[in-house]
Amino acid sequence: MLNASDFPVLAQLPPVSFGAHRGGSEVGPANTLYSYRKSVALPVHILEIDLHLSLDGNIVLMHDPTVATTTNGTGHIREKTLDELRQLDAAYWYTEDGGMTFPLRGTGITVPTLNEVLDEFVSVRGLVFFLDFKAAAAAAPALREVERRGIGDRVILGAVLPNVNAEVLRLRPAHMPLAADAWTMLKLMLAYWFGTLRFATIKHEILGFPITDRIARLLSPAMFAALRRRAPVLALFGPGVNTSAGQRTFLSWGANMIITDRPDRCRAVLDESDARHEPDARHEPDARHEPDARHEPDARHEPD
Repeated sequence: MLNASDFPVLAQLPPVSFGAHRGGSEVGPANTLYSYRKSVALPVHILEIDLHLSLDGNIVLMHDPTVATTTNGTGHIREKTLDELRQLDAAYWYTEDGGMTFPLRGTGITVPTLNEVLDEFVSVRGLVFFLDFKAAAAAAPALREVERRGIGDRVILGAVLPNVNAEVLRLRPAHMPLAADAWTMLKLMLAYWFGTLRFATIKHEILGFPITDRIARLLSPAMFAALRRRAPVLALFGPGVNTSAGQRTFLSWGANMIITDRPDRCRAVLDESDARHEPDARHEPDARHEPDARHEPDARHEPD
């Protein structure tokens, strides 16, 4: 099994890390500078960034292939220029009360580019960028930009769609870890159930699941332990890790990376965990009980 120390970006992360999924899409509009700023202020360890390519070759941030989910526009991203995407309201459908109100409509929040995100946040010491490719065409230009900036040791790669993941796998530099696609994870789950996981060929350094109610019923601490024996990172995302209870549960099962729409909650969960494991001053060694120098071994009697 590969170790986290084999990859600079994984070696710099803490043993348990967390990131803002789409920038933290329940604390602000998904994949916008507004949300990334809020998450960096917490602070998070990782910013997860969804990438598409515009008609004129700009790498832009959005999850779905069409603009209708998050903006006031319609149509495919690949059919729009950056200028056309800039005219859309990227906060149009953001709501904090189930759709009763849309508090950030008309406030000037636009669709950002990868360059804009990197320009603003590369200076944040230790911050890791999880580039989640939603279109294969975005892979090559994004990797060139990472190389140009010299930040390959701060980048994780991923793609849920198998064809996109295959393209990223083909192009990626050897020192950048890649998260598995959905088809790979399904095959590994089947291998676990049939007792053949130890024989499976694994090309990815990060394994992970979208935690929905249906998928959560298929998982177990034993499965997590088996997967962790084959890869250095087990990452979880999806609605099941947007609650504090879900975050606590899956961390206790052995997940060591949480990519959540509620990074504020995960920050609190990790902080409370750290507080529980801090040494109690009442149990620190008492100077009165330190070894007396008169009773230390005499160097004259040490073995020759």
